[in-house]
Amino acid sequence: MRVLFAEFVSAWIALLGIAAALAYFEPAWLGMPEDQSKLYKGKVIWLLAGLFFVALGLTFIVVAFRRSRRSLWVVANASPVEMLLTLEINEDSDSTTYYAQLRDLHSAKARWRAWVDPTFKARSMVGLEVPAQVFIDPTSGAPAAIKVEQGMLWANPYASSQPSHRQVN
Repeated sequence: MRVLFAEFVSAWIALLGIAAALAYFEPAWLGMPEDQSKLYKGKVIWLLAGLFFVALGLTFIVVAFRRSRRSLWVVANASPVEMLLTLEINEDSDSTTYYAQLRDLHSAKARWRAWVDPTFKARSMVGLEVPAQVFIDPTSGAPAAIKVEQGMLWANPYASSQPSHRQVN
């Protein structure tokens, strides 16, 4: 759902860019009155802003598609690894973030900690150790998705200040 929302917003950004570029060429095409058209027509800033927003929107669309396609490819083509999952939750006033702590079946030591997006109401799993099938991306060596009885946890490869997938030593 988040990918669809990101693609929708990205498409709107690109459309805003197209509108700005049209304002440079012919503002009347956007329904602007003649007295306002002279403020836009031929002004280079509107062309540059339009090109910038079109490029930005298209870049966001490609990035959103790329992440989801890669994760789906890993699930379809990689053999899952049996592991134990402990789900952690980090709540603040802005958001709720889930982290998957993964360890091998026969080891007490954690192997990975990954930021995940659950496809189900995962709050009931927080703090419990449950068996999971982990799909590891062969390119990065990091978890791409985690399958549990309740559904899928999609590993998020993007994090603001730290790697989202950290192999615990």
